[in-house]
Amino acid sequence: MAAAMNPLKSLRDEATCSICLSFFKDPVSLDCRHNFCRACISQCWEESDADISCPQCRETFPQRTLRPNRPLANVVEIAKQLSFQAAAGEDLCKVHQEPFKLFCSQDQILLCVICRESQGHRPHTVVPIEEAAQSYKGQIQTRLNTLKKEREELLEWRQDGEKQSQEYLDIKSTWSRVPALSTELSDIKGRERGAGHSGSRPRKSLFCRVHR
Repeated sequence: MAAAMNPLKSLRDEATCSICLSFFKDPVSLDCRHNFCRACISQCWEESDADISCPQCRETFPQRTLRPNRPLANVVEIAKQLSFQAAAGEDLCKVHQEPFKLFCSQDQILLCVICRESQGHRPHTVVPIEEAAQSYKGQIQTRLNTLKKEREELLEWRQDGEKQSQEYLDIKSTWSRVPALSTELSDIKGRERGAGHSGSRPRKSLFCRVHR
């Protein structure tokens, strides 16, 4: 039912190698009629010590027989073109020609649903793009709030610094006037002493004259 509702996906599935999970490259058929990329099936057989068999149905064969599948190669090209047309304006995975729907937290990259099943990303934390975007939006907002708070603290510190600087300048100005104030105070005291002496002499003369 899903294939009938999405014929393009069904076509992609038909044009996808079950080993590399990508579009067929130089597709070949086995005696069991299953298809694989020539390089994929060759590598699979080279790495296996068991009898020659189909990775999909496990049927064994007496010898390695790979038949080029030209019609399937044509289907692959059509599937690629339709995928590009259907996804016009949409970002696609260059490997699997699938839209990016997931985000890998460890590698910090976008993934398609097929990339998610690869060995490189299977153990990683993968979330939908929308969820990742919301999470990063929250992180960005938190960072902005932190920067705003730091800016306010910096401005407050600057204002306090300016206030302290003004107080320092006032104190410095006051201290700079201390010598002049001391000199002025000494002059005043000197004048007071002078005035006291001059006032006492007439009184002494007057006293002497009275008691003669």
